[in-house]
Amino acid sequence: MARSIKIRPAQPMDAEEIVQLARPYDVTFDAHKLELSFALPDSSAYWVALAEDDGATADNDAIGVVHIVGFIAARALGPNQPRLVGADWFLTAHNLDSSEVIVVTMRLLEVGLGDMPALFTVPQKTSPVVLEILSSHGFQRTGETTSNSHCPQLIELIR
Repeated sequence: MARSIKIRPAQPMDAEEIVQLARPYDVTFDAHKLELSFALPDSSAYWVALAEDDGATADNDAIGVVHIVGFIAARALGPNQPRLVGADWFLTAHNLDSSEVIVVTMRLLEVGLGDMPALFTVPQKTSPVVLEILSSHGFQRTGETTSNSHCPQLIELIR
């Protein structure tokens, strides 16, 4: 049975768990800087997807513990692009089954971007399921592969 997925704004206390969520993607965040970003937001909106541990693991103490299973950072691209949104980060937990990846991706897209035109940047190691969902929502690869101080290989998509 799939776990219930809830979406809420990211909070400073989420920073360390987001740092852990990002590691399999070769993305490195500074937890302190994330905490500050969540506490004092600028033009960005940060959202997390939460799932309650369902006891599928052998650790019964974990039942009922809520974990971050997805993260999106979206921002307005500025006065020259009033209708274009940028999604700087989109991450899903590696331990999700494909149905949960679909739910997390769909919910974070809905909250973070809606149906607005958007420039999307995702790590090269993003799940093929996520890339397929993005494609079905009108995102196309720009052909650009970039990098930044947080990740050595990023893919750009646009809708």
